[in-house]
Amino acid sequence: NEYDLKLLACSIATIGIIEPILVRRDNDGNYILVTGCRRLKAALMAGIRRVPCILHKIDSPTAALFSVTENLQRKKPPFFEEAKNIAFLINDLGFTPSQTAATLGITQSDLTAKLNLLKLDCILQERITAAELSETYVKTLFKLPGIMRDDALEMIISENMTPRQAEDYVN
Repeated sequence: NEYDLKLLACSIATIGIIEPILVRRDNDGNYILVTGCRRLKAALMAGIRRVPCILHKIDSPTAALFSVTENLQRKKPPFFEEAKNIAFLINDLGFTPSQTAATLGITQSDLTAKLNLLKLDCILQERITAAELSETYVKTLFKLPGIMRDDALEMIISENMTPRQAEDYVN
């Protein structure tokens, strides 16, 4: 978020970048950012044009793995984004679920639960995100058949229900 980025920019302007960003070279010799997007943006906001980097000789799939892993481990992303990152590792990079769980340091059951979040209709995902509801509400909605979820979500949002109230309502 913008506020956190400004705080990071102030910190970087004062003491510099503590941890270098990670880059790799593409086939044309250009530098490609692997990790450290927030640090780079904050440095630019602070007026810094040269940042410390570590050059890794890695291919695109490994770079994607590093990027996704750092994003998941550094700052807990919103739960749908986390689930999409996990699905990316499995579907796009070819990791098995057990490899993905081990790489991210989560249990197989937690991984399965995260992936199940993506079974929710995209429109409902957007509405849940916009309403800033927690993952608990999603789990509650999964107790209902698909055709009933939209109406239940509408009621949960309009009545500003707590997770407990939402569960009681769905039950």
